[in-house]
Amino acid sequence: SEATTDKEIAEANHQAAIELWNQVPANWVDKVNSFRYMSMLFNPKTHVRNILGNSIFLPVREFKNLIGTGLERALIKDGTRTKAVLTANDKNLLNFAGKDFENVKPMLKNEGKLDQYVRPSDAKIYNNRVLEGIRKLNLNALDAEDTWFMKFAYESSLAQYMKANKIVPENMVGDTL
Repeated sequence: SEATTDKEIAEANHQAAIELWNQVPANWVDKVNSFRYMSMLFNPKTHVRNILGNSIFLPVREFKNLIGTGLERALIKDGTRTKAVLTANDKNLLNFAGKDFENVKPMLKNEGKLDQYVRPSDAKIYNNRVLEGIRKLNLNALDAEDTWFMKFAYESSLAQYMKANKIVPENMVGDTL
């Protein structure tokens, strides 16, 4: 492949893993486990709980960051701070972090990891188009729910780091990035 960035490499590895696993027919253990997970996770309550759980954790994480900001200001005199209070004036930092999320998303979601024993969730399990469609629809929905909250956390954390260390988006290149 002609992948050069970390994102492209992770995506190419993920695609290669899917292509390899799709050449190996799923055995009955894969199918039973997949059906078991699909039965548990396709329930609408699971999606509501996933969204509510992520939503409830959001203010807890922000409160933790607020306390951490105060502690870092008081205790870290030299060195790298990781937290700062973001204001409306920090939109440029959040915009930069949002764009950068697309570059690191495959790595954060562990998509570039090759595992010879674990079939990727988006590799084919069922030959039945309906079952495979339901399985993928459900996994994609759960993934989208989690990714939205992951993106928010990444944007906030990177923007806080940049503000705490007085780094502007133009300087977020090379080793700094």
